[in-house]
Amino acid sequence: MNQVITQMIPVILLMAIGKWMGTRNLFSTKAIEDLKGFVMNVTLPAVLFLSFLKLEFRREYLLLILLMIGIQFLFFAAGHGAARLPGVSHPLIPFLSSGAAFGFIGIPFFLAVYGIEELGKYSILGVGHELFIWFFLFPWMRMQAGAKGFTPKEILQVAKSPTILSIVVGILMNQLQLARWAESSSLLSGMLLTIDYLAGLTTPLIMLMVGYSITFHGYLMKDSLKLVLVRMGIIFAIGYGVKWLLIDRFIPADPVFDHAYFTFLVLPPPLVVPMFIDLFGNKRHTEIVSNTLMLHIVASVGVYLLVVLL
Repeated sequence: MNQVITQMIPVILLMAIGKWMGTRNLFSTKAIEDLKGFVMNVTLPAVLFLSFLKLEFRREYLLLILLMIGIQFLFFAAGHGAARLPGVSHPLIPFLSSGAAFGFIGIPFFLAVYGIEELGKYSILGVGHELFIWFFLFPWMRMQAGAKGFTPKEILQVAKSPTILSIVVGILMNQLQLARWAESSSLLSGMLLTIDYLAGLTTPLIMLMVGYSITFHGYLMKDSLKLVLVRMGIIFAIGYGVKWLLIDRFIPADPVFDHAYFTFLVLPPPLVVPMFIDLFGNKRHTEIVSNTLMLHIVASVGVYLLVVLL
């Protein structure tokens, strides 16, 4: 436990440094957006590529991927149900009840504790999740706002994105056992080492940017707190219900996988949700969602540390 706490301290300190940087306006908004682009298109794909390259695949992982898609649909349906409950209802619940900041928040959390050697046990949870958000959740959000769903051209762009390509190439090289062959070549070994260096930048850069971006608006806190609590209630109730009823029956007992699953459940919604809410033209709703994401990030860190301590 002490080792886990020690590994989490840099995450907290980096977020705090990022917040300090934000209060001093050390970087422009454009610089932060450019840095996010670098992480999303370079360092994060490097992490995913290495995690799938090193993952020991099991037959039950295919069932797990399908089950993770089903879990997301359960979250989505539960969000629609909760939005109609007296005392709980809020029009934004269906937009925040499913999906997660799988890469941008989850990977740094898990990396900080277990390192890239065990990351595959977390990354495999994200395959079904990514299929759900890109081919259902995000198109649904766009259509709810009156826009068209993703066109075939946009779907092709998603399929060619660095994140998806890094997963596919990592899996292919793993299954073809090309990693050992690459390690026997000085040139290819050097390229893998470069990818490893880039992957190492992911956690510090993301935590600095998250801390830099955290801002709260007091007048929105009541709505934001309700949305965070409702989402967490849905996610943990359904997530652990499915785990106890189904996942534990075919995934061998493994404390690292259990921690990976908890990490996945504790995450905030995808950080791009405000962009889709903005399509509705309701400024207050966009502000509420942005505020909710920031509050959820802080709550996720708090719950994460609390569980580690207990």
